[in-house]
Amino acid sequence: MHKNIVLIAILMLIIFPVTNIPSFATIRDEDIYREERKSQIVAEGVVYEESSFLTSKGWVDIHVIKMDLNNPYVSLDILRSIDGYGSKNQLTDLVLNGEDVVAGINGSFFNTNYAKTDIIGDEYEDDTYVTVQHNYNVGASGAASIIDNGNQMYIDFFGASIVLNAGNNFRLYVSGINRTTNITSYPIIFNSKAGANTSEISAIIDTYKIIVTNGIVTGQALPGRNVDIPEDGYIIVLPKSLVINSTNTDYLTPLKVGTALELSVDTTINEDNLKMVFTGGGKILQNGQLVTPTSMVVEPNIRHPRSALGLTADGRYLIAMVVDGRGSSIGATHEELAGYLLDYGVTEAMHLDGGGSSTIVGTELGYNSVDVLNIPSDGAQRRVVNGLGFVSNAPPTDDITIELIPDKRTVFLGDTIQFSVIGYDSTYNTIDISKNDIYFIALGISGTWSDLKFTPTIAGTGKITCYYGNIASSVNISSYNTFYDIDVTPAILSLNKNETGKFSVTGTSVGGFVDQVPAGLITYKVTDQSIGSFSNGIFIPTGKSGFTKVVVTAGSRSVTTYVTIGVEELTISGFETADIFNPVVLMNRFQEDINPITAEDITAINVNNHVSLSQSTLYAGQSSLAISYYIDPMDIYENKVIVGVEGVVIEDPVTKIDLYAKGVLQDFDISLVINDDNNENYEIPLIAKTTTGTTGNTGWINYEGNLASMAYPITVASVKLNYTGAGLVSGTVYIDDLATTGYYGSEGFMFDYEPFINDPILKKPSTYNTQISIFGATAGRNRLLDEVVLSKVYEEVSRADVVFFAGPTNIDKQSVAAEVIIWNDSYKIIDYPDVRVIELATSKGGLFLTDPTQWKVFEQALTATSQNNIIIIGDKDPRSTFEDEREGELLQTVMENYAAKTGTKQIFYVNASGYDFEVSFENGIRYITMNGLWYHINDHKINLNDTFYILDFYISNHQLTYDVRNIYPKIEVE
Repeated sequence: MHKNIVLIAILMLIIFPVTNIPSFATIRDEDIYREERKSQIVAEGVVYEESSFLTSKGWVDIHVIKMDLNNPYVSLDILRSIDGYGSKNQLTDLVLNGEDVVAGINGSFFNTNYAKTDIIGDEYEDDTYVTVQHNYNVGASGAASIIDNGNQMYIDFFGASIVLNAGNNFRLYVSGINRTTNITSYPIIFNSKAGANTSEISAIIDTYKIIVTNGIVTGQALPGRNVDIPEDGYIIVLPKSLVINSTNTDYLTPLKVGTALELSVDTTINEDNLKMVFTGGGKILQNGQLVTPTSMVVEPNIRHPRSALGLTADGRYLIAMVVDGRGSSIGATHEELAGYLLDYGVTEAMHLDGGGSSTIVGTELGYNSVDVLNIPSDGAQRRVVNGLGFVSNAPPTDDITIELIPDKRTVFLGDTIQFSVIGYDSTYNTIDISKNDIYFIALGISGTWSDLKFTPTIAGTGKITCYYGNIASSVNISSYNTFYDIDVTPAILSLNKNETGKFSVTGTSVGGFVDQVPAGLITYKVTDQSIGSFSNGIFIPTGKSGFTKVVVTAGSRSVTTYVTIGVEELTISGFETADIFNPVVLMNRFQEDINPITAEDITAINVNNHVSLSQSTLYAGQSSLAISYYIDPMDIYENKVIVGVEGVVIEDPVTKIDLYAKGVLQDFDISLVINDDNNENYEIPLIAKTTTGTTGNTGWINYEGNLASMAYPITVASVKLNYTGAGLVSGTVYIDDLATTGYYGSEGFMFDYEPFINDPILKKPSTYNTQISIFGATAGRNRLLDEVVLSKVYEEVSRADVVFFAGPTNIDKQSVAAEVIIWNDSYKIIDYPDVRVIELATSKGGLFLTDPTQWKVFEQALTATSQNNIIIIGDKDPRSTFEDEREGELLQTVMENYAAKTGTKQIFYVNASGYDFEVSFENGIRYITMNGLWYHINDHKINLNDTFYILDFYISNHQLTYDVRNIYPKIEVE
């Protein structure tokens, strides 16, 4: 059991008591473009705060435990492992091993190479030295400690001199207490803090042991014998090399049984009222000024994850801080850490162990579990020797608060909401609430209950109230059964004959709520039920091969899909002509660290290595691919034979690819190199399956490989033979019958595809006051078609009152008979009576990389918008094409929060970053991706009726609607 150090104070929830201290700007030289701070009470007198900054140097995430030192119900505890002295554990385990510990931060520096190790520095707690080193740390260049001395906490350098005095004028200088670092050379004292006996000490070195109880030597133990460590005493450990040495120094006689000993620990501070010493690393701040880093500061000018302890100028608060690093958060230098501490009002501060050790943990209000609050740079908690714990001894009260917490507030009808209920009293002690002691009332919405799960049975918005006695907590929830749009994937569900499967159906409803549609809201109409049928959303085949059309319906929305049953094998190359392989044979490529290949080398390679068609050795058809090779593993070449293949294109998705090979193959691995439509390269290893024995093709081996998920069409680029043997080899390998295995063919399937979402405001009104048109990127034109299309765009957009060209732009403004505004990769606001247009600079991958100052004004521009409609234009999509995914998520969150806060404003984010025109509605934001003159070409063909679009906004009586106009519309003939 730990003895807690009680510190007197009251709880203060204000997070920033910065008064009469130097400005942190003198140390923090980065610009802060955006910051977000969230705080929550952990316990009486303990607050956790998380701060995220987007600065000129990158993201910085800071985690703080703030303890009110004047609160009588909070205290500190040094956390150690229960697995033995010097053992390492994760910080969460150290906190759970403590008594009433509600939060913690990692502690002292230590040697990571040992399972059990000393900390670097000293510890004092419970009127006992947990560990101390003789004459260590007496100067400002060493490790600083936080010291509690007579209810006064401060940060200083703690040093101690350890001497044993015997009545016979014998003085013994001791190297340390409970330390194993110098155990092989010097006397060490071990007390009960180090364990119950000397077995772990003997595992390090066999020693003489002097047993001291109540200041009297009560026994001596020779090497080879373990003894118990007395609770009211200690053991003096003497290495054999010290007792038996060339000078025959006698340590045992002066320390004989019955000798009275005085243990003197002379410290550099007044220890009369000493309550705690906890050592960290070098000092960071002193009297509010930056301390020049010492050897106890790890790489001070490099950003790392860092941990620190600090005291505010008024001595009121202890700040435990972790700055995340080596991830999306960049970490901090010594100087930057000082600035972050000054920002919290800290004027005295020291380092704790940092890097992968930097961890801060705590309990959430109303819960008993201990959670990691930061993101450790190792990806998980590092095991540490010690930590500093924050203890709550607040007395329980009868003033109880409960909170009803749903896992989601919005669902589709038939989906389930999981509730949890937490409770705490007025001093923030957790109240364990049994589900048997609570009941619920639903108003405005009906549903069924199963324990704490609620399933709405009607659509609408209502309030759920939880009662615990006469204490209540309520939340509002919404349920929808109407859909703006549904999306069904895959478009074709391909199955084996006896394989079941299902479609994934996603719906978009009011407010841009997007989620999986519950099975109870979906119906499936199967055209050919001899193929199979649906049961609870699962397609169950009858065993018959074939396909069937399926219409999937949710609400009033329907989508046509197909199910195919069975697989088929299709030969894609029989190597019948020389046109199918690349005549430039890439064989035995030079290793990268060897001199560049020469023309003579290529000649030598192709003399011994060549490719041809063989009509004499074949698996099927008229010929096979004959690869003659000569490989010497001792030369400077890699042991590979690579034959380039041309013209082998696979249009539709397949599951497997295989070929037949013949030759001396036991020391060869065979693979295929495949390029997909996104220019990604894949090397597909082929595994030997069967050896054929039929007449005419004896000895052929079937090699098969599984294909990864790729963007189709895909192209087989080369066949690769990798020699795995040791000796020089030559010969010929024959390749034939390259084939694919795919699901039952889907050629000719017809889809009733609607290109855009069924948005109620996606419509052109019959009359309108103002038309705003937007077209996508026009720069980079390199085809005659581009000029033809652009001429048509000029004609079409001239109908509008004002035209925006989004994305990279190269146009002739004089060709447009309307006001023209060109996106030029700079921040800009253009206001109209009913619409505010905000242009963002995003060309380098986002706002931050292009012009980070936009973050200082963008949110202000949203907040200051008086119009009910906002159109935001950039050339990158925050959902997919931002270089920094986290910044993209932030931009989405800012827009979504603003939309939710205002409730009535329509926000459009238009980006010119794609090759396809897309419209979606997500969490209150309409995202529109424009392709402009960027488009796909397949087989030198393009579908004009499905490629080039103009986005039109219409204002009619202060109401905004929008429409997507195809500049080459399809013409239906009766």
